[in-house]
Amino acid sequence: LKSVGLSAAMAEFSVTHGDTNTRARTGRLLGVETPTCTIPCRRGVPPHLTADLLSAVDGSPILQLPMGELHQHSHLLEQGGVAIAYSTGRAVTFASFCDPWIQNSVHSGDKALAIDTPSGREKITFEQWKSVCLQSKVDVAACFGEEIDATTGAKRNKRELERGLQWVNSAVADKVASCVLANVQGGGNRRSEAAAIAAKSNAHGYRIGGFGFQETVEQRYQALQEVTRVLPASKPRFLSCCGSPPEILQAVLCGVDVVETVYPMLLAQQGKALTMEIPTEEPTRADNVVPELCQSCQQSPSDPAPKRRKLDINQQLTQQGWPQMKCLDLTDASFAKDYQAIVTDSCCAQYSRAYIHHLLNCKELLAYSILTMHNVKVYNDFFSAIRKSISNDNVVGFARAVLGSNKCGA
Repeated sequence: LKSVGLSAAMAEFSVTHGDTNTRARTGRLLGVETPTCTIPCRRGVPPHLTADLLSAVDGSPILQLPMGELHQHSHLLEQGGVAIAYSTGRAVTFASFCDPWIQNSVHSGDKALAIDTPSGREKITFEQWKSVCLQSKVDVAACFGEEIDATTGAKRNKRELERGLQWVNSAVADKVASCVLANVQGGGNRRSEAAAIAAKSNAHGYRIGGFGFQETVEQRYQALQEVTRVLPASKPRFLSCCGSPPEILQAVLCGVDVVETVYPMLLAQQGKALTMEIPTEEPTRADNVVPELCQSCQQSPSDPAPKRRKLDINQQLTQQGWPQMKCLDLTDASFAKDYQAIVTDSCCAQYSRAYIHHLLNCKELLAYSILTMHNVKVYNDFFSAIRKSISNDNVVGFARAVLGSNKCGA
């Protein structure tokens, strides 16, 4: 897998501005402006996006490569193969140990952990993980470790805390990547303990995981606040979650720099186009009302969401208490004769809703390319607006404006 060849200056993380009312901040990580999100890949490439299409909608992406797929193709890396190579020339590569497409993709073990791959579950040892990272020359790597959520028992929590510190220090010493992320996860006060241990490690940054397992909006907010209070402000923080707009706003307000998200891709695969309105004018300023903001966007959770993301993604998020955001379901027959663009300023405005509806009915791959391009561009603009609002010390007002104008039924 091609490496970007980062310079020493680009390899540093720096905070450029901190919001005066919240923990939100802007910065630069490996030459990429933060806050930002990752672009999840399948077999080394973003689904339905060629390199030129991706560069047109997101000039400096962070490509997220699941370790399960890298491990499965390790024999090609050993032979110098480039079957999974992908680079726009400016992209940063991020090897995530967990698979963003499959919730709970890592399973417990003693000397080896089991991870989900496209061909099924396989075991991987810490030494194998280091070898894959070194061979693939990724720029950022989330450290080897179990996926621990809030419901995990005390015994597994304790075991992961003890060996997690050894793993991350060993990975940093062996220089498996330019930026090695320590895992911060667990239930109850264990998450605070994990953050304190990770802060003492030699890690270059932190991956906050174990979310999306039926916790409420308020519970996630409290956990994020506690974790970011403990972690050093000088190092980047990644958050693993589905990455819907409300989740992103909550994460940014709590001081997260990079959100691992599959939301825009999943919407595209389900035939949906984001139509959320991003405020272009300066929103009304608001004081530090983050807890109230997080509670006001919470809906009543219904039945527990399934662990694998096979159903409608918005329904799953609603089951967890997150509000739905505006989008068009272009598989609906009502769009068969709708000749408008998805939205007037879409990067795919040359394609009408009726045409995309026709492509979806015919199962044409072009439909998914169009929707993926559109949704990724919306997210790119969304993060640009977030960074601008932080620089203007008005990210809370921005978040209020986004939630107020885009919640379905509002």
